[in-house]
Amino acid sequence: MKTPFVKSIRSFGWALVLTAAVAGFSACNNDDDDDNQNPTPQLNTTDQQFMQTAKLGNNAEIQTSRLALTNSQDTSVRSFAQMMITHHTAANRSLDSLAGLRKVTLPDSSQLDSSARAMVTMLTSMKDSTGTGIADSVAYSFSRAYISGQVQAHTKAQTDYQSYINNSQAQDAGVKGYATKTLPLVQSHLQEAQTIQNSYSPQ
Repeated sequence: MKTPFVKSIRSFGWALVLTAAVAGFSACNNDDDDDNQNPTPQLNTTDQQFMQTAKLGNNAEIQTSRLALTNSQDTSVRSFAQMMITHHTAANRSLDSLAGLRKVTLPDSSQLDSSARAMVTMLTSMKDSTGTGIADSVAYSFSRAYISGQVQAHTKAQTDYQSYINNSQAQDAGVKGYATKTLPLVQSHLQEAQTIQNSYSPQ
């Protein structure tokens, strides 16, 4: 038969074990809290510069393609332009999400680099007239200029994305994931733009 003294010792022992367990659990929770703070990733210059370039490139595709929906009479060009708006708007949403998580400020949707501004200015002054067909280079002057600009822009974008992916200084996994996922889309756009461009007869 256990004496009251033994029972007291055992009760005291269990109390110590319970106290130690609670203390240990609290300590684990505190450690987890520290681990779960998820400090903001610090982007290096290479990652930040690529994000800036990609955002400006998307902006250019969207703005010039909006003009194409208004000024082009070529149905293939207009279809391509709508696809550019849809795809590059989605790409910008991905970039903005990455930037928000990393506390990085990217250009807003209205901003363009100097070459894109020049392209927008030129296209704004142009408009397809009512020509007889796609081979009419005068009637489809806007469409020719727009699709030529698309080939140039996507050729540059393909180089920019590939160079970033292959750059050993590119360190952010999220940004590299965006680039790796988007590059095949850029290449697909380039191929389609080249196909449309080849459908026009030389001037």
